[in-house]
Amino acid sequence: MNENIAALRRAYPAIDRLLEQYGDCSLADYLGQIGHRKLPEILPSEDLLDAVRDYLRPVFGLETAERAAAVLRRQRCLSTANHHHLSFDYRCVQDTLLYEQWLRKSGEREGIVPVFAVSNVNLKNTVYPRGIVLYDCACPEKRLRLPLFPLCRKHACVAGIERVDPSLVHAAQERLWKEKTLGSISPAMYRAVSEFYGDILLSDAAQLCSSYRVQTTVVNEQLSRRYFTDRSPRYLWMPMEDIVSELLQKDLRQEEGLLNRLLFHPPLRDCLMGQLDGVSGCWTGVSAGTHFFWGLDSHGVLFAMHLETVQRKTLLVGTDSDGGTVTVPFTPEAICEKFKRRALLPSMFLDFLELYFLRDFTVFGGYYQPTYLQKMQAGMIRALETLDMFPGEAEIIGQKTSHITLGPTFLLRDRGDGPYFVSTAELLEEPISTAELEEALEMSVLDSYEMLIP
Repeated sequence: MNENIAALRRAYPAIDRLLEQYGDCSLADYLGQIGHRKLPEILPSEDLLDAVRDYLRPVFGLETAERAAAVLRRQRCLSTANHHHLSFDYRCVQDTLLYEQWLRKSGEREGIVPVFAVSNVNLKNTVYPRGIVLYDCACPEKRLRLPLFPLCRKHACVAGIERVDPSLVHAAQERLWKEKTLGSISPAMYRAVSEFYGDILLSDAAQLCSSYRVQTTVVNEQLSRRYFTDRSPRYLWMPMEDIVSELLQKDLRQEEGLLNRLLFHPPLRDCLMGQLDGVSGCWTGVSAGTHFFWGLDSHGVLFAMHLETVQRKTLLVGTDSDGGTVTVPFTPEAICEKFKRRALLPSMFLDFLELYFLRDFTVFGGYYQPTYLQKMQAGMIRALETLDMFPGEAEIIGQKTSHITLGPTFLLRDRGDGPYFVSTAELLEEPISTAELEEALEMSVLDSYEMLIP
């Protein structure tokens, strides 16, 4: 075992378990062994499919929205590994390729690939939502970042920022020309990225979008159509918080339902908050994370909200990027009103509560995801058992499982100066065939992790 694999197994328990069980399998065989295990529903799956249709219909039309919902209804496995941004990070791209190949193995051959992605990340996140990434370049580290948004916007999050407008694209084109003259990229890569800027990012479809999050949906679909030489799949990226906010506006009002009781029945909420304290995607006291919801201010900056009791009333209280205090009554009505104004976003805990724990779906995620989902699962069950509430629901939650699709790295190229990752820019430069992808997936799961850089 090489040092990188050993370090990954020590740092990420989910990778260790994956390699213990599937390390000697090919990636293709691994995909054939994962899938959905049907469980009773706590909340209706159709509500989630309605939310998917509601998001996709204005962007791509009714037929595409219906086809995406139908894929999810049949297969019951949601891709939830990624952050919502223009898909140029190699980990994100190879994850979506792997998920599409799982869909194909499961009988879905029409090329509709729904992707749920977290949009509450700011532009300085490691996947670089601020711009695009090229790996076929002359940089010693084999990675060239080309910004679209100016550095002054780095604290804004994808969920709250405006679209990439023509002035930003023109600045990016000038930077691209500079990199070409410096010899950082080849003429072929220059042509590929120039076409992306001109034909996709400046297209009417992309420029008519009112926000970066919707523009990401439009642009990523157009990019995915160009990945292959022999077909044109459509990767339909959806901001997870948009879907979950719509679900919450219905589910929070069910006063006797589990979700409502977890948030608004004080004894259960207090017990749950103690059980989930320190869990990734939840909160650590008031020093990290957020209590169920994030605030989103007028600058597109996310800020934490914490529960406080003032004169016997429970409030969400936070501080926006201008230093102002924001207070929201902790009631279903007040929260739903803030959703409509996009002033609140659900936390990761609520995202997975709505999409996964309470509905009959399985999630495919990254190498962090199984660990924090198991901790959320255990914390909820302990809280419910402590107060002897919802025993049937607790039993269902305890049987939920998830799988990893982000992390395996199976597409690399080498032009004689060292290997580099294949991602969107590289596929625009030189698309692959389905046969080439299938050949790459004969790599073992163990070998696919040797090149991962967390």
